[in-house]
Amino acid sequence: MSFAVITTVVPVSSADQVVRRDARHDVAVGSDSDDYGMPQPGRVDPDVLRTIVAHRDHRVIVRLRLAEVHRRATGRRLIVGVETPARGLYSVSVDWRRNGTATWQIEGYPDVVDCPQLKAELNARRDFIRVGIPRHCLGDPRWVRIYMETWRVANAGLVLVDDPLRSGRYHWPLGTTHRLYRS
Repeated sequence: MSFAVITTVVPVSSADQVVRRDARHDVAVGSDSDDYGMPQPGRVDPDVLRTIVAHRDHRVIVRLRLAEVHRRATGRRLIVGVETPARGLYSVSVDWRRNGTATWQIEGYPDVVDCPQLKAELNARRDFIRVGIPRHCLGDPRWVRIYMETWRVANAGLVLVDDPLRSGRYHWPLGTTHRLYRS
């Protein structure tokens, strides 16, 4: 008598992700009335050096390593655009206060999405930002495509910006990831 044993390996968790390195000193300055086209190579905050975006089972994770995070800086914002197959485009804005606490808003056109489970962390000692956007707040998409920008208010209405997904000069349209599928 003989027996055949068939085994199957099921992955515990998997995610499609992208890792991008961004050039140093590619921060630009401008105002809402222009295209932020003036390079500011001496600025280190909000200069992004490395970006990781992952589409996991329950969250879309964005992790940024910055050249330097000024602890007491005000007016810091991360804007993450999330394109999905079903609902189109979401805009996730995360703002940090001086004490490090965050507020956020998710706009899923045409409505604002209530998502208290969003997690946002800014660690000035380790110079990184991490944001976790629950997939159910995005309509549980099969895939996402991400674009983003970091910015910080400088003074007199001027804003310092960086596009973490594109090295070099800041310009529109912003850099994007490929479609990241949830596995």
